[in-house]
Amino acid sequence: MLSEADHRKITDAIAHAERTTSGKIHCVLTQEVSRYREVPLAWAAGIALLLPPIALSLKPALLRQIMGSWAIPQIDVLLGYAFVQIMLFLAAVMSLTIPPIRRAFTPGFLTQHRVRQMAQRQFVSIHHHESETRPHILIYASLADRRVEIIASEAIHRLVGEIAWKEMAAAVAAGMRDKNPAAGFVNAIQVAGAALAKHFPPTP
Repeated sequence: MLSEADHRKITDAIAHAERTTSGKIHCVLTQEVSRYREVPLAWAAGIALLLPPIALSLKPALLRQIMGSWAIPQIDVLLGYAFVQIMLFLAAVMSLTIPPIRRAFTPGFLTQHRVRQMAQRQFVSIHHHESETRPHILIYASLADRRVEIIASEAIHRLVGEIAWKEMAAAVAAGMRDKNPAAGFVNAIQVAGAALAKHFPPTP
């Protein structure tokens, strides 16, 4: 995801920003926050349950034609119907486990929830290691999920406002779209550093 040079750019940007503030900036970039194993199963179940009755309502003789093409003699209609459902379910599961296809069929609300959940866990972990009086901010991004989360301590939320959050998220998202996530993080760090310097100047 990131080369050594990219890591250096981000580290240098953080160091430069933190020289002007008492706050702390953390960055996390991950490829994907979840395997979303429930997505292939949910879609496959829906396809297996809904597609056969829809197809039969449009063309009642379709089931017997399919069974005949498979050369299965004297098959019971209900057994054939179940067989078609099983085949549809397995085909859908196998197709939807392919990562690009699975991502295309994963609902946006689910990816947003998972990325936010993982970002919050990461922030809690950071919070345990930071001083309670030192404001800190987390810039979290997931490449495959195409999601960005900005989380900060309460003091920052009260003083900085929404504009800085949107600018940071937009910067990281633009970097991911341009296949240059390091540049996106550097731009977001600069925005975070300016906001922190304004409200949280460096202390001795």
